[in-house]
Amino acid sequence: RRVLFRSMEVAIALEEHGQQAEALALMRKAHTISPDNSTITRRFAFTLFNRQQFSEAQSLLESLLGRESEEEAARTYILLAKLYRNPSNPQKSMEKAESYLLRAIRTESQKQPALKVLGELLIEENRLHPALAILAQQLALAPNDASARLQIGRAHV
Repeated sequence: RRVLFRSMEVAIALEEHGQQAEALALMRKAHTISPDNSTITRRFAFTLFNRQQFSEAQSLLESLLGRESEEEAARTYILLAKLYRNPSNPQKSMEKAESYLLRAIRTESQKQPALKVLGELLIEENRLHPALAILAQQLALAPNDASARLQIGRAHV
């Protein structure tokens, strides 16, 4: 187990240094060895997402749903939302992204990150009044969050 997590750390470092193909190969190997490990599966899906391999990433993330703790599921919902809102994704769906974010918001530990992404999504869709309400909730949870203030400024323009 420790070797798998070390492999994941190495893959993350490779990704950060622009060695995407090597990172992907290492994450694929770790996932093959331990396909039931949700942390490795989620990270592998994130690596696939970064390589714009949306279909495989989506499949992996959706396979996690129903077998994770509430907090882990919230992280998965946020990744699925980012996947569905990505303009390069041929299956882009703002409705699905919003639905996943609304599920993530119910989890206390992931509420603030989910609110942030939902606020951005609503601004992209030019739904400014709901966006402002969501971003106000985000600021209430993280008053020093400069990105939330920036998003509020975008919504007012």
